[in-house]
Amino acid sequence: MPDQHPHLSPLPFYGQGTHLHHIRDPSGIICEPHHHLYYELDYVLNGRGVFAVGARKVEVKPGDLVYLARGVYHWRMSYADNSLELCNLTLADRDMQRFFDAHPAAEEVEWPWWRHWKKSELTDAASQALLDKMVRNMRRRTGRLPTVTVASMVPGIIELLSRDRPGGIAAGPELRTLARRIRHEPQLTLRLDTEAARLGVSRWWLSRIFKRRFALTLWEYRDYTRVEHAIRRLLTSDISVRKLGHELGFAGTAQFIAAFKRLAGKTPARFRRRYKDVNNFEKP
Repeated sequence: MPDQHPHLSPLPFYGQGTHLHHIRDPSGIICEPHHHLYYELDYVLNGRGVFAVGARKVEVKPGDLVYLARGVYHWRMSYADNSLELCNLTLADRDMQRFFDAHPAAEEVEWPWWRHWKKSELTDAASQALLDKMVRNMRRRTGRLPTVTVASMVPGIIELLSRDRPGGIAAGPELRTLARRIRHEPQLTLRLDTEAARLGVSRWWLSRIFKRRFALTLWEYRDYTRVEHAIRRLLTSDISVRKLGHELGFAGTAQFIAAFKRLAGKTPARFRRRYKDVNNFEKP
């Protein structure tokens, strides 16, 4: 089973199918900070380390699972005395879309941009079945997965992501509607008072409950959505940075560039130069 380190030199996963990798990080070395042009599940097989998304860091141990979405800029580090070994599943958009086309109701899933599950949160039969399937397939092969295997795994991933966060709250129709509106219309200007009045709740309740549900503030959720839309447009069109920022609702180009760099690790122009030619993005 060959060791592979796809994060150390980004590969063109987007539009290239879904892959499984076996990864063994160099001990005590921070892997190259990178963003995703795909969706990813990292299941910790052995070792201990840290995943960091922006300023947020989580400790991971064997049996933990980390989900990272397209556009998220992050890094991870393994401990010098106990380096990380991972089962890494990368999911191309078209494989997810194939499932959504067959199961339209799945579009209601509130996709978090990143999430960490502790081993103790993955003890139910459904989670174990998904993890066992991931590891079993990884041990048989590393590389692109056949369509039939992908189709058998995606429903389990959808189910996992749609669960309520431990310590969070169940998402009522009001929060679902708000989150969906932000995802579908990222250019909207959000005002806490206005959104609270629309839902018939207090601004304090909305601010607190939204963050408990999504682990992000309302504005962080919106900014991640804007950057995800921006990444797709930058790599599938020749739209100018100024025009794109305006279309996404930023007050000015400087604000767009600052937000994009904070969440994607590079300015929009550098991001486009680095990845447009090496990634085979499918046109929307």
